[in-house]
Amino acid sequence: PQIYKVLKQVHPDFRISNSAMHVIEDIMSQVFKQIMEESYKLSEINRRKTIGSREIQTSVRLVFPGELAKHGVSEGTKAVVKYLTSRRDKGRRTKSAAAGLSFSVAKIHSKMKEAIKGKRLGESAPIYLAAVLEYLCAEVLDLAGRIAADNKKERIIPRYIFLSISYDAELNKLIMQDQRGMILFGGISPDMKSPFLTRLVCLKQGRQAKNEEDDLLPL
Repeated sequence: PQIYKVLKQVHPDFRISNSAMHVIEDIMSQVFKQIMEESYKLSEINRRKTIGSREIQTSVRLVFPGELAKHGVSEGTKAVVKYLTSRRDKGRRTKSAAAGLSFSVAKIHSKMKEAIKGKRLGESAPIYLAAVLEYLCAEVLDLAGRIAADNKKERIIPRYIFLSISYDAELNKLIMQDQRGMILFGGISPDMKSPFLTRLVCLKQGRQAKNEEDDLLPL
């Protein structure tokens, strides 16, 4: 459901197949694992018993390449700031709602607790990571939706997800490295001279032109 909510934000009129939904879930799980592994290593190196948003932020910089890291850090920072600001307001809300996220912070928190092997977890860490994963999910779905539209379809299938990752150098490096991101039903590698590539390069350049905010957490 949370992936479907993100889809409706980037492509309100589009649908997604069950197999494509599973592909996105696998990608999120893979990236979650990479970030948590780096966070744990950082906490061990710095001899810290608590994994907080600082460790998650540094891990995102290490795991995500190029502009993905920059925008991921920005989205994580904005979510934490919004949560810290809105929690002063009256009324009971979930952490996801307070941070303005579609991804469940509670579920991310539970998975993080399982992954950190006895270490403590900072309050804002799951919020930061949920925002980063939601950003990545939106990025993949947005590109996959554009490829579906180019094919005159309104339903995202694994093939379109595979193409969206293959045509984006940074997503390809993050997800497909070491063949850990093999996509079921994704098909064969595309011809990189395809006209899709030109359109997605232009889209990526537009993404890089977005307003950038301070990457440092005000914590």
